Amino acid sequence: TMHQRPDDDEVEDFLERAKEIEAKIKAIKEGRLPLEQLEREEAEEKRKKEEEERVRRKQKAEYDEREAKRKAREKQEEKERWWRGADLLLEHEDRRSGLVDDEEGEGTDDDDPLRKYELDYSRWARNDWNDPA
Repeated sequence: TMHQRPDDDEVEDFLERAKEIEAKIKAIKEGRLPLEQLEREEAEEKRKKEEEERVRRKQKAEYDEREAKRKAREKQEEKERWWRGADLLLEHEDRRSGLVDDEEGEGTDDDDPLRKYELDYSRWARNDWNDPA
């Protein structure tokens, strides 16, 4: 795999941390930095990292919750669209079978806007190749 060269900010951050660590090591060797202070700094750094991790987990949980709500909403919308289509087909079938009066008058199958939703392939036998879809 090909590795990317780190950008200048990352390199500068790394070098800055390396210099800080080098300065601390030198101060410890010379006795200018008590170990207790170093331990306090480490504890503070650890606390900051834990806080950042907690915030990151909270943000991820909020994102996951929003995604779950979005998916549930989309699923509900899809279900509603499906039922609207099913209701249209049922109404159309009732109209075709004469159970419901057709206000617009009788049309041909070619004029039927719901024809593309039919799962009936019997029209194939009629050699009806004027399918609008």
